[in-house]
Amino acid sequence: MIVKDSSVKLDGIQPIMRHAMKWADIVWRDLGQECVITAGTEAVKDGELIHSAGSLHPMGFALDFRTRYFADGGDEAAYALEKALNDVNRGLDSGCFEVIQHKTHIHVEFEPNE
Repeated sequence: MIVKDSSVKLDGIQPIMRHAMKWADIVWRDLGQECVITAGTEAVKDGELIHSAGSLHPMGFALDFRTRYFADGGDEAAYALEKALNDVNRGLDSGCFEVIQHKTHIHVEFEPNE
């Protein structure tokens, strides 16, 4: 697993997100690709907000993973990652993971219980 470049910040990533990183790395490797994190905790780039209001990225509860090198746009990766994280969810009582497929990446967030 690698980070896209120095613009991607992982400072402040919540420990629970290690599950997402671990399983994304496994899924991408199984699909013959290196997993690339394209967004972490960064909130502002060149004075502009990167993520929408209410984003879990700045709080360390969200990561984005590259999919552009998958012929299917990341469909298989998203399915496998969601399946793995649903298994993790069953063992948690503090919240749950959600996998959201976008055109250029897969967004994974952990929604803590209130």
